[in-house]
Amino acid sequence: QYPQGQYPQGQYPQGQYPQGQYPQAQAPQGQYPQGQYPQGQYPQGQAPQGQYPQTTPAPPQYPSQPAQVPTAQPVQPAPQPAGTTPPAGTDLLSQFQQGAASMGGDPAELALKLASPKYIGAGMQPEGAVFKGQLQAGGRVEQLITMQTGKCYTIVGASPIVGGIQNLDMRLLAPPFYNLAAGQDDLKANEAVIGKGTAATCPLSPIPLQYKLEVIATKGAGAFAVQVYAKTK
Repeated sequence: QYPQGQYPQGQYPQGQYPQGQYPQAQAPQGQYPQGQYPQGQYPQGQAPQGQYPQTTPAPPQYPSQPAQVPTAQPVQPAPQPAGTTPPAGTDLLSQFQQGAASMGGDPAELALKLASPKYIGAGMQPEGAVFKGQLQAGGRVEQLITMQTGKCYTIVGASPIVGGIQNLDMRLLAPPFYNLAAGQDDLKANEAVIGKGTAATCPLSPIPLQYKLEVIATKGAGAFAVQVYAKTK
């Protein structure tokens, strides 16, 4: 029974309060004075700027077992066919000779061409054809060579490194009975030489003579090739 809007402080008829003024915590449901909402509870879409209900992010998920990394397996070399000799992987000369043979070249002639520059002197030129053949271990073969005065001679022989004669020897025999040595190879390898470099063989006979050349497989067996080189004194 007070004039409209004139009531003692805090004493208003039930439900008749000035706009926005309600007893603490007694505002009608969903109707709160401006800016006086319970913490974290705001009308939908009306939260004050920068104030959002507190949320807790979900923890990251990790696999219970570590990933398995496959280990590299060593590569096994291909087996060599039975009865073959594996090539010398570090021997470039051997590989070169095998490559030439695979392309149709003669391994013995190739070995001879590679060996000759090491033994002949300056000005030496091939004289006659290449003498080639096959020898069993301990076997020998003979060849007649014509030599004349006024010239000096170097004789070079060779066998392939792979599958050839390991110790190739040569001996030069003087006419007429071929029982005297006019030259002898002293290398212990698949190459042989008589009259190396400045020690070339220079006949003293005033007429051309035929000497006998013996080629011997002292160790191993296989193909060989021999070339006579000559130059004028």
